[in-house]
Amino acid sequence: MSGITRVRFRPRARLLSLLGEQLISDQAVGLIELVKNGYDADATQVDIVILGLSTTESTRIEVRDNGSGMSRDDIEQKWLSPAIDHKERQKKTKSRSIRGRLPIGEKGVGRFAVHQLGRQFTLITRMAGRMEVVLEINWDTFDSGDTFLDDVPVTLYERSPQLFTDDQTGTYMLIERARATWSEAMLAKVHRALRRLQSPHKAVSDFHISLRCPDFPAYERIDSSDILDRSHYTFRGYVTPDGWLDYEYRCQHPAVPERRYSEDNFNLIPSAHKEMSSFSGNGCGPFHLTFYVWDRTQEYLNQSGVARADLDAMSGVSLFRDGLRVLPYGEAGNDWLDLDKERINNPSQRIGNQQIIGFVEVQQDETPGLRDKTNREGLIDNIAFRDLRALVRAAMNIFTSQWIQDRPRQEIRTPAPKTALQQAKSLATAVAATARDDVPVTLPLPVHATQPTQFFSTQSVSVEHQSVLPLPLAPDAPSPFVTQRQALRELMEQLQQAEAYQSQSEADANQREQVLTHLAATGMAAERVAHEFGRQVHAALEALGDIRHLGRGNSEVNQAIRTLDACLGTLRNEFRVLAPYESGWRLQRTQPTSIRDASELALKLNNHLISEYDIETIIEGTDFSVISRSASLVQVFDNIIHNACTWLASTDTHRQITITMIAKNGTVLMSDTGPGIPLHMRDQVFEPFITLRNGGRGLGLYITRELLRSMQASITLGPVRSNHPGAMFVLQFPIQEA
Repeated sequence: MSGITRVRFRPRARLLSLLGEQLISDQAVGLIELVKNGYDADATQVDIVILGLSTTESTRIEVRDNGSGMSRDDIEQKWLSPAIDHKERQKKTKSRSIRGRLPIGEKGVGRFAVHQLGRQFTLITRMAGRMEVVLEINWDTFDSGDTFLDDVPVTLYERSPQLFTDDQTGTYMLIERARATWSEAMLAKVHRALRRLQSPHKAVSDFHISLRCPDFPAYERIDSSDILDRSHYTFRGYVTPDGWLDYEYRCQHPAVPERRYSEDNFNLIPSAHKEMSSFSGNGCGPFHLTFYVWDRTQEYLNQSGVARADLDAMSGVSLFRDGLRVLPYGEAGNDWLDLDKERINNPSQRIGNQQIIGFVEVQQDETPGLRDKTNREGLIDNIAFRDLRALVRAAMNIFTSQWIQDRPRQEIRTPAPKTALQQAKSLATAVAATARDDVPVTLPLPVHATQPTQFFSTQSVSVEHQSVLPLPLAPDAPSPFVTQRQALRELMEQLQQAEAYQSQSEADANQREQVLTHLAATGMAAERVAHEFGRQVHAALEALGDIRHLGRGNSEVNQAIRTLDACLGTLRNEFRVLAPYESGWRLQRTQPTSIRDASELALKLNNHLISEYDIETIIEGTDFSVISRSASLVQVFDNIIHNACTWLASTDTHRQITITMIAKNGTVLMSDTGPGIPLHMRDQVFEPFITLRNGGRGLGLYITRELLRSMQASITLGPVRSNHPGAMFVLQFPIQEA
């Protein structure tokens, strides 16, 4: 072997351009990265200035912080060395800054944000007691495909302090010649991202951000809104390292009585375990969560003083780490908790992203498994993140179960035709043109008002008319007076609100129509499947009858045939609702059916779960028969046993399912040693779409109740047993005459 030489990778200069495009998706993400760099530098203030947005050449972005600054060595050894891991090492050793902060970054790729924002870059920085360091980069020189990365020089030098004078320290970045045009929509996205960057609950008290943009001054205010104080429903919780939830719930909806509820030590693992990846409880660590939810009906938002625009700007469930937000969770279109996905199938029983402003808050030193993706947009999909997501979804189910109890009944309203509202506005506008200030108008009292309402303050009446048109505001005054012009102005405002309500009603109707269209398409597909399915099941049952004759005298074969018969019967019952007029769907005849036989078959159907989770099963008491279709009775027991197995899977105690038959009363008790049913859900457990299990449909117990009703039987919850954990169901069948 000859001619062996050692060679090295030599990346082309354009690699920086490629990485910048892939790692930083847009201007908003880039600016957030620069702000987080200021946080990591122990800054207390980061100021952002965006100028000259008319063209890309005139665009100028300035970011300045008062952090610890960088030395020349820092620039050369760290800033100019992408993927350096010094911040990751700080995290692992829990080495905190003077202000007690752990670094937010860890990948060493944040400097690509400045590349993505513009073509010309200047950095000026100063550490305490040092010279200023200046770095100048023309990113265009890196775009050549023929130039190697280490052949492209950048300008770096030191100078006497000119920007950071006296004892000032910090970093100033100037980015010029933008790569993309800054539209108002992009600035609105930046504004929204900065406004939501810090958690209102665990915000860093000594870290502040300002934004100045003369082109769009309306976006300069980035302080958080007080909208959270006016939510209709509030849920605050803490999830322990073991996956247990302590929570407080409050309803303050204007249309229903206020209600509060709290509970400690609620185990989320049984609800979340199917979506979790760790084998020993909570794999992500402890966290706090807060949900604020609104009824988006315009009338209720008005009563709470909440504008739809403010709610839209803040809605979504965001994730915060050490008080700073992790993108893109909570952004429009990011449904990381599947809220919208589940709501589309059942909009009245689920909370969507447009209704909620949520906060999931973790601390780095308590959740080391939660790690950033390299592109700085989200966390790595590992065990810690999957457990976090599953537990948040489980907590959301708890909140939903409380929220359902307090929703106001929806009234059916017939809004005025839109054309009529527009004509009324036009007429009011025409009348207002000739309205006078010397004609008094008595305003009618609002409906249901117990005392006169003050529509206008005295300051709104001109001085020369105050003596002629007094505004009686005393409680015993008959009605308030205003001028004719003011009355017309009030009328136009009311018509404006009515038109806005009409537009929202149409938008809500369109959304409902889309949901119905989706469900209709699903139904049509199900109808086609059911048609063919019915034919095949019918043929299978006929073949099973032939096999039954061949298996006479063989108990094992007969048991297998009975199990197969029950399975096919259950499938036939399930699909009958999809094709009720198919001739192949012949109902089973009712006949005396043994409770023990039905129970044993149901246990056999769930044998894979019983074996997997090592569940002990007991059937005790005296057997009796009920008049029913055998498949329906098996399905009743199957639903309850399957639910029990699912909840028992996550318990650490002895797992057991007990079926107790009481022949003299026609009663069957079905109990398990699982986590049981929360007290606040006992009144809802048989209603459709009520579930605490992640991804559950909430239909099993509802179907069970309906099947039992068809047999003139019933199902209720057994009493709460303090010394016996788990759930108990009481099945009551009609007593058959001897």
